[in-house]
Amino acid sequence: MAYNYQQVRPAFIGGGDETEYYSLSYIWSSKDKLGQGATGQVFAGYSKRSGDKVAIKMFTSPSEYKAMQSEMQTIKALKTHPNIVSFFELNEIEKKHQYHIIAMELCNGGSLYEVIDSPQNAYGLDEYQFKSVIFDVASGMRHLRDHGFVHRDIKPGNIMRCINPDGSFVFKLADFGTARQLDPNEHFTSLHGTEEYLYPAMYERALINYRSKEEFLDKVDLWSLGATFFHLATGRLPFRPYRKRQDRGTMFKIINEKKTGIILGWQQEYNAPIYYSDRLPPDIVISQGLRDIITPILAGVLDTFDSMWAFDRFFKAIDGIKKQNVVHIFCVSRCTCHMIYVDDAGEADIIPKFKELIARQTSLDPKHMEMYLENILFGTEPVRARDLPLTTPDSPLTVFGGPPQKPDKLATPVVTQPPNMPPETTMVDDLRYAKDCTKAIWVMYRAAETMDRYFRLMNQGALCLRETLDKDYRAWCRKYEEVQVRFNSLIDISNSQIVGLQSDVEFLQAINPLCNNAFDHDIADLQRQLEDKNKHLVDVRDQSFALHEQTKDFHSTVNSITSSSIWDTNYLAKVFNESTKTMMSYVDKVEEIFNAFQEQKKQRGAIHGDYDRRSHEYNKRTIKERLGMADKKLSEMIAGRNHVYGNLYHFLEKCTPVREDLRNLMASLDHSAQCTKEDTIRLQKWLPHHQQRMQNLLGKLPNSLSGGGGGGGGMGTLQLNSLRSLLQRARESTGDLLKLADKQKTLIHPPSDKKEKS
Repeated sequence: MAYNYQQVRPAFIGGGDETEYYSLSYIWSSKDKLGQGATGQVFAGYSKRSGDKVAIKMFTSPSEYKAMQSEMQTIKALKTHPNIVSFFELNEIEKKHQYHIIAMELCNGGSLYEVIDSPQNAYGLDEYQFKSVIFDVASGMRHLRDHGFVHRDIKPGNIMRCINPDGSFVFKLADFGTARQLDPNEHFTSLHGTEEYLYPAMYERALINYRSKEEFLDKVDLWSLGATFFHLATGRLPFRPYRKRQDRGTMFKIINEKKTGIILGWQQEYNAPIYYSDRLPPDIVISQGLRDIITPILAGVLDTFDSMWAFDRFFKAIDGIKKQNVVHIFCVSRCTCHMIYVDDAGEADIIPKFKELIARQTSLDPKHMEMYLENILFGTEPVRARDLPLTTPDSPLTVFGGPPQKPDKLATPVVTQPPNMPPETTMVDDLRYAKDCTKAIWVMYRAAETMDRYFRLMNQGALCLRETLDKDYRAWCRKYEEVQVRFNSLIDISNSQIVGLQSDVEFLQAINPLCNNAFDHDIADLQRQLEDKNKHLVDVRDQSFALHEQTKDFHSTVNSITSSSIWDTNYLAKVFNESTKTMMSYVDKVEEIFNAFQEQKKQRGAIHGDYDRRSHEYNKRTIKERLGMADKKLSEMIAGRNHVYGNLYHFLEKCTPVREDLRNLMASLDHSAQCTKEDTIRLQKWLPHHQQRMQNLLGKLPNSLSGGGGGGGGMGTLQLNSLRSLLQRARESTGDLLKLADKQKTLIHPPSDKKEKS
């Protein structure tokens, strides 16, 4: 359950009247109060010399002055660091009241308490800001540790945000009034801090059992860091009794009795059971990938001294997040976006590990995953972690694999139900109502943004799949034509073999009686070969015909998919884009009213008169109307997402079997190509052997028959000419066969292949 508390702010010095203050170098006013530190009040002011805005911390009592002296010693020892608030003047005197002051850097983004208290961040910071916070705060804490200091009051209010001109953030630790320098393993007994972020034993001694004499280690800062990081990640405190600070006994029970690994404890009603969890809430903004990394860190520091991580382990874990490669992916078959954090352990090929990480978040089988970057297949070659592609939420890696999720199983965004409008018109109730409604409408807007992004990514995924299918189909067509040419060439060769063998057999049969039947064995062997060649020719023709039959309907099937329009892309893109803009206008209006209520409470404190009351009632109705309109618009966008995914689902159902058929057909072509290659190799081996055999046989013939002189051993002229004609035909058949074999060899090993091989 969400839990928010109001930070207590003391009244301005000088009551309700504005008071100006001066020192030798600075000027400031009570109206520009920024907050209350642990040891003094903080104001915005100006440097008289430079005109720059600064922060002035003013100490108005002897106890505060004593704390100031301690803070000054800390500041001098710490020196400068990019994640520690800078100090300009350590001990000037305010002229009128003789208050001591410290002048320091003014962080223009306010404190993290103000950031996380904003309705926009009710469910935690976005991923970019959250990582910036933990990196910068860890860096500042490391600097404190290196100089032997314990802060003792780490909380969102003591972390300042500076906004750079380029819009980036720098976060800085502030308020060192409670900081103390400790030797290694030195204990301390003094109590400082803010109760929601206190280590359990300190909480007990400060608020439950005042007589406790327990001593504390510097690791109390780790607990405070864990509670702070949890608050920033979720928008709520990690341990929450139902009555908040009014029930400190239950608060102590929650933090004292929690087991190792637990990072969340809460109560739903007063005196009700306490619920615990070892997981972050499901409704937060940061990705599942980062949750999986940050959860064990939180569990490691939100623990007792005996089980708590050491600072070195904590810093190493935070540094480890910095080194992770983050890849945005869109899972088409689930219609979900993910951020995959990949640790670089130096693997030569990160792809298997990367696919396993994707599988954890998507439940896809790594064996069936296909990843595309800008419609180009990715991950077929080894890739190191540092070479993973640069991606963004709007330009992710597109991932296919496995059967698509059924449209009625798509996840519906979880939105916060807006509260009921308060029946009475009071400043406190109206402000709370406006704030809760602003939280709710921000959740709706983020859901609308997600629907808009899903549409664009579904469109990209469909185009990628269609382009891939078209590309694979064209490659298959080229392969098909190539294999058919090989088949036709092989059929020609087989025909020539048969004709040649037939000629050789006829010639040997004609001369065999003249040679005392010396060629009986050769004739029988050639006749067996002739029979085999005829059978093989039938097989080759059957293979070619089967390949043709197998694919005759495939062309039209593929063309119907690659040429069809899945949905009206331009129209739907406009609808989703305009809907998102409309949702933003609703957010702006509700936030405007909330800010007006805040300003009114700050200036007047309460509703005065009938005009104020009617104004509040009108604004509350406006809030309710905008929430209703936002809810309706979001429902339309969700329905639009579902409609588009339904079309995508049917498109995937059509594409998946076609792509599988295409893979099978390509495998069949590869098999056929291999068969033609093997046949050619066998032919190339058979031809020289057959030629040599026939040459040997011809060497045994009379000279007159083979073309020499003489009368032919008593044969008549007609008989001799007939035999010579048969011999000539056999020689021509062999020559034709040699030419066809060379042609087939060229088809199998084209010149370009030879060049590449050489």
